[in-house]
Amino acid sequence: MTAHDHRVRFVATWREEFFEVPSNEMAASSNIEAIVRQTLAEAAGLALDVAMLSATAGDAARPPGLFFGTAPLTPTSGGGDNAMHGDIAALFAALANNGGGKNAAVVGASPQISRLKMAVGPLWDYPLIASTALAAGTVAVIEISSLVSGFSSTVEFATSSTGMLHMEDTAPSSDLAAAVPVKSLWQIDAIGLRSTLWASWGLRAAGHAQFVTGVTW
Repeated sequence: MTAHDHRVRFVATWREEFFEVPSNEMAASSNIEAIVRQTLAEAAGLALDVAMLSATAGDAARPPGLFFGTAPLTPTSGGGDNAMHGDIAALFAALANNGGGKNAAVVGASPQISRLKMAVGPLWDYPLIASTALAAGTVAVIEISSLVSGFSSTVEFATSSTGMLHMEDTAPSSDLAAAVPVKSLWQIDAIGLRSTLWASWGLRAAGHAQFVTGVTW
């Protein structure tokens, strides 16, 4: 795929699932289900950011991260506004070299985006988006018109009070008969709440996401 080849192929569809098991007694005497739904939805959103804003290669379970195949730029040394201006200029120059930059957004770690918001003037017209999925010192520019996705922004929820659950989140087994520990939701009088977020993403042209790590400002 060349830098100006406007085709994209989703290698895989990414899916993230989270489980919570509140008791029926807790659900009847509080708003725990609403709280858990909100928490799981936020966790799914963060997991999506981590997967998409990465340089990880794609496989059968997920598309490649937006930065995959792109080397990080060298940060400008010296710190302060000069380093900030140098990094932003280098990011947009790299984007322009790949035919992008007209509809770009700046995405970065919260400390860098907050610093940018304090520094830019009223004529700045590129969106500034903070992401907690990015390590401190990471800033990227992404051509938004090149970003394509295939997913709903709504997290799917499913509940059950009769299933069996393998209560292990470090190294769960796919063999429920041999898994330890296993709990019956009916026996422990609990509700199993599962959240699922489906997603797929890609860029219509190579090089339309550029990033720099370890900035000095």
